[in-house]
Amino acid sequence: MGSFFSETLPGLLLNIVTVLTATVYLVRMDAMLIIVLFASYPVMLIVADKLSKKLAELAKKLRTHMDQRTQEAYDAVQGIVVCRWRMGGRI
Repeated sequence: MGSFFSETLPGLLLNIVTVLTATVYLVRMDAMLIIVLFASYPVMLIVADKLSKKLAELAKKLRTHMDQRTQEAYDAVQGIVVCRWRMGGRI
């Protein structure tokens, strides 16, 4: 609870004040601009959410692929070590 009041709450209040100040400034400049901004924001969030899910899936596939390749390389190196050891002497 202590970190909430010392770290989280001040950052949250700062962000709220920043958004409100920018909104008021944009409304004074061009009200239509702020309406378009607020109307398009949910669409942007939905698109970003779908893209992040696809990117997470691709990253998981990449990690799996890289793990398999690392394991294959490790097995190949271990095979060389075992063959040298068995063929007559220490390495």
